[in-house]
Amino acid sequence: MTARQLEDQHILVTGAAGGIGQALCAELSARGARVAALDRDQRGLERLAKQQPGLELLRADLTKERMLARKLAAHAKRHGAFDGLVSNAAVFCDVPTLARTTPASWQQEIDGNLTAAFNVARALLPACRRKKRGSLVFIASVNALSFLGHPAYSAAKAAVVSYAGAIAVEYGKHNIRSNVLLPGTVATPAWRARLRRNPKLFKQLRKWYPLGRVVDPCEVARAACFLLSDDAAAVSGACLTVDCGLSAGVKPMASELTQAEF
Repeated sequence: MTARQLEDQHILVTGAAGGIGQALCAELSARGARVAALDRDQRGLERLAKQQPGLELLRADLTKERMLARKLAAHAKRHGAFDGLVSNAAVFCDVPTLARTTPASWQQEIDGNLTAAFNVARALLPACRRKKRGSLVFIASVNALSFLGHPAYSAAKAAVVSYAGAIAVEYGKHNIRSNVLLPGTVATPAWRARLRRNPKLFKQLRKWYPLGRVVDPCEVARAACFLLSDDAAAVSGACLTVDCGLSAGVKPMASELTQAEF
């Protein structure tokens, strides 16, 4: 992929003020895209604007469908229609088990992860259809593939995979592509609270990852850039894991099963 292959592409990034979102904005801008950074956190957007001048800033709540659609339409009228989307915004309630999941926490994570993705894509798809071009990338999680705790979050991310596939099938005839990234553990500020409780957490997790480390946010961003680009012109309805090998297999279990050192 060439350095400026996203030149003049107008890309919307949701959850832009978070750790992965910041990396997405930086990487997309470096590759020539015009980036609209959307988040509901006004202070987070202000910090992002200082760190990365030149971004188009949008404050919106993705769960408020009508208000979101109006804001995106107004923004597109001023700055031009969007060519692509990275649906990155997420809600994580840190409720690890079904026994501790409440109707309220369940709904919060379904709304923040699945409904939010539905609303933003729904708002963008008509314009992409008129342009006969569009690329949508949804950031899900390896939790969509297997249970790693946090059942509501995992269920929402699994549903995002299904939703992205539906877009790929239904809108492919309009030259619109839809794909999913499945990150493993990503070293972002979202882990701060748990790292304060256990500063050795990332080190302890290494044994589960064949590459012996967790993911850096910029690695998720680079994968998203690939899926947005024409290098991935034939890629639609795909799930790309960015997980340092986690979903390929579990080395400690393989060693115990075979009594061999891997």
